[in-house]
Amino acid sequence: MTEFKYLTDTSTRENYMLRKQFIGIAQIMKAQFENITTEIPHLGERGASREEQVRKFLREKLPKRFSISNGEVVATTQEISLQQDIIIYDAFYCPLLYSSETSQIFPSESVIAAMEVKSNLNKVELEDCIKKIESVKKLPKRPGVVSISPTVKSMGQTYPTFGAVFAFTSAIKPQTLLDNLNELEKQTLLEHRIDLVCVLDSCLIANISPDRKILAGATNTSRRAIVYSGEDSLFLFYLLLMDTLNNRAVAPPNLMEYGDAYALSFKIEY
Repeated sequence: MTEFKYLTDTSTRENYMLRKQFIGIAQIMKAQFENITTEIPHLGERGASREEQVRKFLREKLPKRFSISNGEVVATTQEISLQQDIIIYDAFYCPLLYSSETSQIFPSESVIAAMEVKSNLNKVELEDCIKKIESVKKLPKRPGVVSISPTVKSMGQTYPTFGAVFAFTSAIKPQTLLDNLNELEKQTLLEHRIDLVCVLDSCLIANISPDRKILAGATNTSRRAIVYSGEDSLFLFYLLLMDTLNNRAVAPPNLMEYGDAYALSFKIEY
């Protein structure tokens, strides 16, 4: 088992004001989690309320260029993902392809991250997360043209979609959770695997580089490990998410590729 200790200098940690702020937010989220459990008897409504808790936190803490929603993701190939609890997308470049009171559909090129929210993470719930995250990460991205200057244009660059799991708690031990994740994703391509797991009241499961740095995603040389971050779990999760978002520029989608079949159905004369 690989353990990774985070911010072990107690004096530095206690004086870190940003960290204290996130500990306070985590405590509020835990209290709301318990209140939802007590006050809302319907399991579906409980789940929806907890998802909205996390979406609210992200809306308040992420820069305004990022928008937060839920729904499905579609590619130019007409493949569509499973329903996602949280979708983080670029607010400047993302056209909403479909919207209703219960569902929204986003082009894969504009989606930066997809996230599943679980009340109590176990092996069954983890398997569900893996299927949903993989359904987004495997979608192709075909960006449109980006204007560099009035006379210079180039094809935009895309980045893999970041996939994460956020759980309020887990009834199983962190080591068992890590073993389950590795076992369930044994046949999953590296680029389609979950990048980060946060269990609010105990730990993170993250990728660790050979020089013991915590990474936001997997590489050919990284290894998954348990980060026993305790009350700092939300803070560290936020830092890794922000690092990912800040380093993944988004290009506008090529909407004509989404509409090619439709466009070719028209009669054309020369």
